[in-house]
Amino acid sequence: MKHLYCALCFVSCVLLLAGCSKKPDGFPAIYPCSVTVVNGTTPIEGATVLFHYENNSNAIVTVTGQTDSSGVAKMRSIQASYDAPGAPAGKCKVIVKKIPFLPDTKTDEEKRAMTINEAEAYKQSRVDEAAKLPREVPAILESSTNTPISQEISAPKSEFTINVADYQ
Repeated sequence: MKHLYCALCFVSCVLLLAGCSKKPDGFPAIYPCSVTVVNGTTPIEGATVLFHYENNSNAIVTVTGQTDSSGVAKMRSIQASYDAPGAPAGKCKVIVKKIPFLPDTKTDEEKRAMTINEAEAYKQSRVDEAAKLPREVPAILESSTNTPISQEISAPKSEFTINVADYQ
């Protein structure tokens, strides 16, 4: 019984410490921020939203969010293992990505049986097939060099909507 109690205490301490992460030095002040991604009035679920700050002003922090069923991405700022809700203030390019889903046509067993060349050819065929699928988010929004969307993030809170129909 004593060993069980010790094991439970150890597991509890590990889980408690795993959830703790110290704010890194130089981590900027962040503010609540959400982005809604829609096509007209239809929310887009499963899109990734990224902020690329101009002049690399917040290059040490990755700012990202994933849209939910309402099309809303609550932005999070991440540096190393530290992750906090919100985004730093500043002007940024907004990147929106959503890769079309392509179901796998091979089982794990079939993939393990492939030679390296067969595996590479299979991967390339998947990329080629995915490129032919209709996209919910236009490709122009997928890179910081091409996206036409700029946004100023400021205190106390930033909320804005991206209508992908405006970029098709």
